[in-house]
Amino acid sequence: MCPLAVTRVNLGQRCECEQPKDMISADSMDATCRQDNSSPCYCSRHGSCECGICVCQGTHRGDFCQCDDNSCARHNNMLCGGSACDCSTRTDQCRTAGKLCNGQGTCLCNQCQCNKDLFGMNCSKIANACPKFLACVTCELAIKESDA
Repeated sequence: MCPLAVTRVNLGQRCECEQPKDMISADSMDATCRQDNSSPCYCSRHGSCECGICVCQGTHRGDFCQCDDNSCARHNNMLCGGSACDCSTRTDQCRTAGKLCNGQGTCLCNQCQCNKDLFGMNCSKIANACPKFLACVTCELAIKESDA
């Protein structure tokens, strides 16, 4: 315990913390560094408790060091910046007849990212369609020639 002054009580390893009037002990000051009473860990195990305030390590942030800046969504390998901030969460440009990207892709930044062999604003066009339908077209032509 630190030496008592006439008007205040100091706590901490180096007596650096002034004890607030509403706190009884160093334990109650440390308790303010826990997210809730059931948590045995100070500062979510990602920081140290200094004078009842979490001082976060590395990329962790928040009152209890509960947020990790590295867990943010990335876009083009950029962390929470650049085009990641500009990417719209809207999907109206991807919808056709109530379906996202015609059911043939995913909507990213309000633009369709089409599945393999498809393209177009709503993934409705087939890339390299000729090889896919060659047998069918050949068959149809043969039928028409035999009818003639």
